[in-house]
Formats: sequence, structure tokens, C-alpha cells
Amino acid sequence: MAPKWVSRWYRGAAIYGLAVLLPQYLQAPPPGAEAVRHVVLSGAAEPFGPEMEAILFAAARADHVDRTIRPALERGAIVLCDRFVDSSRVYQGVTGGLDPSFMEELERATVEDMMPDLTL
Repeated sequence: MAPKWVSRWYRGAAIYGLAVLLPQYLQAPPPGAEAVRHVVLSGAAEPFGPEMEAILFAAARADHVDRTIRPALERGAIVLCDRFVDSSRVYQGVTGGLDPSFMEELERATVEDMMPDLTL
């Protein structure tokens, strides 16, 4: 469920003719992203360590970018996400003890030029 301020902003943007996509809230994630996410969240990847977990989340994010976010931006929509690379930097990078350069390289390989303009 979207926070109330996001819902209000979304309705207000529509009044002004802005197309807004809230991928995590308004539609199911792409099947590939959801399948990979399920593997990680089920704990099945845990025995392989934080590197594998980071790679799997990156694969899910790449699928989400390619199938949902990039096409929406190409149509001129505004895309609001509840999580992006910052969550991986914290959960897999910091708490998993992964080298920041590994995380940066993973980001470059998976999201390419699709970095957020604003992170709250």
C-alpha cells in the first residue's frame, strides 16, 4: 500500500496530465523479477553468501528496469519506486560486508543509466 502522501501526489499529478507509474504498488512486478526475488526471500540463496544474494537481487532489478521502468520512462511517465539500488547497498553491501566497488560494478551492469533523479 502506498503511503498517503504518495497517493495524494499521484492523484494531483494526474490532474495536470502527468503519467505516473508506481511499479511496486499498482501492478505485479515482472515474472522474472518476482521469481528471483522469491528465491532470495525464501532463504534458498542464503547458503551461497551475500555475493550471490546481491547478484540475484541485481538480476531481479535488471528485469524490472527492462520490462517496467525503462518503457514507462520512454513513454514520458514519472516512475516512483519504493526501493532501488540504495536498498541493495545497505542490505547486501553494508550488512553483508560486500566491497563497495563490487556493489557499484553490479549496479552499472544491471541498471546502466537508469539511476533515480531523487531518492528520499
